Amino acid sequence: MVKTLVNISYCCDHAKGADPERAWHLPAQEHAEWLEKACDLYLDDGFDAIVSCTGFHGMINVNNSRTSYERDVMWRIARKVRTIVGCPQNPGHQVGAALCIRQGLEAASKFGYDVMIHTAEDVVPRKHVLGDMTEMCGIVGYRYYGSIWGPKRDQLNAQFFACRVNDLVGPWDAAAVTGYGCIEAYLASLLDFDDCLDVENYYRTTHDHSEWTRWAEEYKRG
Repeated sequence: MVKTLVNISYCCDHAKGADPERAWHLPAQEHAEWLEKACDLYLDDGFDAIVSCTGFHGMINVNNSRTSYERDVMWRIARKVRTIVGCPQNPGHQVGAALCIRQGLEAASKFGYDVMIHTAEDVVPRKHVLGDMTEMCGIVGYRYYGSIWGPKRDQLNAQFFACRVNDLVGPWDAAAVTGYGCIEAYLASLLDFDDCLDVENYYRTTHDHSEWTRWAEEYKRG
């Protein structure tokens, strides 16, 4: 039986946007509640999940005050998922995302999973995609399920994808992303395109919490 782990990446500094100088920040408690809804989406579909964080300084350092109950939300999440893994560094979108993938791969390997689905709290899959990812990577044998990326179509989508854990857990080096210009180019450098399944229209993503919530409700209704 194929074992699949969903790795949900999350920035504990609550930043959105690829450019650190122009990024905007979500209210902390709202962002944590968004993460909790995302966890529920995958858990309710029968998948194990973890949360991999950047900008995470330990649970006791997450804010809890009369104006924000962010830590309480994170503790609720901790009871639901297999674990929360995190690092204090927040090196920005590219290396930060690569760090979350690194943490997810390592956890998946140590916990004995065959397939890792990497996602984020602002992603909503299309219905049945998670099952397809598990089958195509875990049974058929593709090393990557996602979409070919970039203007030259020589990169691989790193926002939402599935992979065989053993193929990437060894070589994945988050710091190496800087030498390739972007995480999509780095991911492509580690895989043979003949082993990758290129699909279209398999998820939606938004930085608008209310829009994401509408999409999640549609997903639940099937």
